Amino acid sequence: MPAITICLAQSKGGTGKTTSTLNLGAALAEKGHLVLLCDIDQQFNLTTALGVDPLILAKNMRHLLTEDKTQATDIIVATHETGLDLIPASLELDYAEPAMPQLAREKVLAKKLAPVKNQYDFILIDTPPYFGTMVVNAMVAADYVLMPVQPEPHCVSGLFALLERLEAVRDNISPNLALLGLFVTLYNKTRASHVQITESLYRDWPDHMFKTVLRLSARNDRAALEGRSLVSVSPRAELATDYRQLCEEVLVRVGR
Repeated sequence: MPAITICLAQSKGGTGKTTSTLNLGAALAEKGHLVLLCDIDQQFNLTTALGVDPLILAKNMRHLLTEDKTQATDIIVATHETGLDLIPASLELDYAEPAMPQLAREKVLAKKLAPVKNQYDFILIDTPPYFGTMVVNAMVAADYVLMPVQPEPHCVSGLFALLERLEAVRDNISPNLALLGLFVTLYNKTRASHVQITESLYRDWPDHMFKTVLRLSARNDRAALEGRSLVSVSPRAELATDYRQLCEEVLVRVGR
């Protein structure tokens, strides 16, 4: 079966999107799935979180999106974690958009990932925190969009705009694209505002919210320093447990 492709998207930065891409991927790999992580953000945080130095790589996501001859197999790198591969990004992605083909440019990533979809069970795409060509490419390449939501007013208010853009992509380019759901990140139960906003999310979006709430944890910083996922570095940490529970919910929702 071809890989199920999931795009993680959020229009606000600092919501735990990259951390969630990495640790959801690690939790899936821990269960025996082969996972490809794609970094399509010019900040390349997912790449460095996995201990990969983009400066020493001959090619990266920019080359994949702008060069006809470059294929995914040319730039996929193995990580320190079993079952987890990566298409890395770098600052060069800043220069990718003008160099991308003008015709069907929103389908470039989907086209380049197609030959490797049978080699993986899941492909997870980490996107930049704004809506542009890169995010459109990620959505078009995906079967599902998964949205992390930090329980902060600005993050919640941006949900409507992001969902409208998802619908625009589905209506105009990718009719089979579906919203996988929303999940709360960086949750601090001692903050009254977090409790109130989270309750309102479950009240207002009952059909879309995942049951798992990802708790705020300082241990993730240690994992980042080691260039590995929290799931592998601190497997008994509360947040690692949260990601495993999120993983189980994802598997149920996608029918795997």
